Amino acid sequence: MNCRVFLVGLPVLLLWAILRAQGADPLASIKFDPATIVGTQGFFRVGQSTAGRWWFIDPDGKPFFYRGVTSINRAGLKGGRRAVEGPYAGTVDRKYAYRTSPDAFVQSVFRRLGQWKFNALGAWATEEFFDKGLPYTEILEFARVEPSIRIQGLMWLPDVYDPAWTKAADQWAARICAPRRNSKLLVGYFTDNEMGWAQVNEEDIAAQGDPTKPLVSVRPSLLQICLGLEPSRAAHQAARDLALKKHNNNLAAALRDWGVRGTDLGAVKRMTDAGQAITSKAYLADQIEFSRDFARRYFQQTAQAIRRHDPNHLVLGCRFGGPPGPVVLEECKRPWVDVISANNYRENFRERMDIYHRPNKMPVLNGEFAWYSGTFVSQGRPDVPRMLQRGQASLEKAIAHPALVGYTWYRWVSHEHAPGKIGDGLVNTDDTDEVHVKTLTQINARADAIAAGAR
Repeated sequence: MNCRVFLVGLPVLLLWAILRAQGADPLASIKFDPATIVGTQGFFRVGQSTAGRWWFIDPDGKPFFYRGVTSINRAGLKGGRRAVEGPYAGTVDRKYAYRTSPDAFVQSVFRRLGQWKFNALGAWATEEFFDKGLPYTEILEFARVEPSIRIQGLMWLPDVYDPAWTKAADQWAARICAPRRNSKLLVGYFTDNEMGWAQVNEEDIAAQGDPTKPLVSVRPSLLQICLGLEPSRAAHQAARDLALKKHNNNLAAALRDWGVRGTDLGAVKRMTDAGQAITSKAYLADQIEFSRDFARRYFQQTAQAIRRHDPNHLVLGCRFGGPPGPVVLEECKRPWVDVISANNYRENFRERMDIYHRPNKMPVLNGEFAWYSGTFVSQGRPDVPRMLQRGQASLEKAIAHPALVGYTWYRWVSHEHAPGKIGDGLVNTDDTDEVHVKTLTQINARADAIAAGAR
């Protein structure tokens, strides 16, 4: 009997055990559909197998399921090149003589990652780790390039309508991307991290109960926020132009149609400053149109800036903190985005990844995941065996999703935490192993088999 036929249909963990005992590589038989492959040959690409599963494809043409860790740097903090020193930096300096040379620290991290079956570096690794043997990612954080929009309910967004931002973004990409363009170990670039898009997301729609009813935003949305900016701002002018276009070149008519009391945009600004959302059906229709144009410009312009200086590597998206809403997701697509990236700390890991995949059937890379909080922990008090069990089940179920090309643990070093609390890192600030390591090692060891066996 053909061994491959015999193995089909076995439970994933049993299949993995048999393949491991035989010394077989669970990825060896995977073949790619050439029509689906995106990227530059000889560098990391992404494509679907003939069975329909999405994979990263390494420079040698082999399938690669990414298992990364964020914030691997001397500071042990997110922010990478921006990270400030914390307690872990002192440990690294004493233990590894980092200030003399970072090599001992780098090799120690790589050795431990290998023992724990991680195979990549996530966002906010610093340059001493690049091109030293492990695949890695870069994060550009275009939203921090000025002029940006920083306002209540929005966090940071770039002003994609301002030519000054387009020019500054190109200069930033030249600085970060041009030196990396020939790197064989670079997987690709994240454009940003957890920007607030000021949209009503899919989970809010579901919670509303009836998707046929007008959406009700609890906070001012993107069009309203941009209308409340200073009149000199490009995003304000773009929002104003849309309002005029849709309402017979009459702002007073637009406000009346939207149900806003007032005759000029000062009324919108006062509502925005007070956190009062415009929720009329007429306004929400205009909000969708403006948001679609804003998102399209963001994804196009960031991709163009990257590819102008590095045409070889993948664009990995903006690391959504939560589902940003259908309009934004519909614009997050090729040719401007090769892989959608999304962070998640919830137990319904697989279901949330499916939200990102569905609109354009895109591959999805998880940018951050951990199980030390939320539904994994009972009433804020850690029951460690329960937490690890639920976390393992959530992660393995997500790995089996045919669109997930990898996950990323958050993070290398734990936050300082109170006694009795669970840290979120793989190591503590004294560089000793955290409680998560053993379970993650077990999951990582069979991740390829779970992914390869997914239906």
